[in-house]
Amino acid sequence: MNVLTHAKAALDVAGKGLSQQERNLLIVGSIIPDLADFGVVDEAETHTRGLNFLKYVDKKYRNFAIGMILHGEEPKGLDYYTHNGFYKPGGTYAKHDGSGGIIAKEENEMKSIIQLYSKSMGKIDLDSAIHIVTEMCFDHLTASKYPALQGEVYNAIRGAAANPATM
Repeated sequence: MNVLTHAKAALDVAGKGLSQQERNLLIVGSIIPDLADFGVVDEAETHTRGLNFLKYVDKKYRNFAIGMILHGEEPKGLDYYTHNGFYKPGGTYAKHDGSGGIIAKEENEMKSIIQLYSKSMGKIDLDSAIHIVTEMCFDHLTASKYPALQGEVYNAIRGAAANPATM
């Protein structure tokens, strides 16, 4: 999933009763694992080692670690329910049989849509296109249904960048 969908899922699961600072940590933690897409961190680490991180992180960053856990593959966070049976952390696409997460279940329908627009997709393999377009659809739906979320995510990221030590 993409930024807004991860933030919304984390807030729905663990955001009740938190201060704004704690909510910000939860939001930023829920989106940080995808920095792996830019080669900044290892995807397998950020998507499967959240519990280990939680054990050692300073208590003031607990909600950041919880956000990472809710994002990941192991234990079963949002990406597990999205990617299972289709994609594995580290960039490996699995042989899929239509079972597993939402991408594997909707693969054939997404494939037919992507093939209609293949000329405008550039040089991208079909599995990557299915993965990216499915997740972009979820983020679009999340943004449409929860327009205030965009501002909250922006402010959480901005706050983290402006003063990470007090997040």
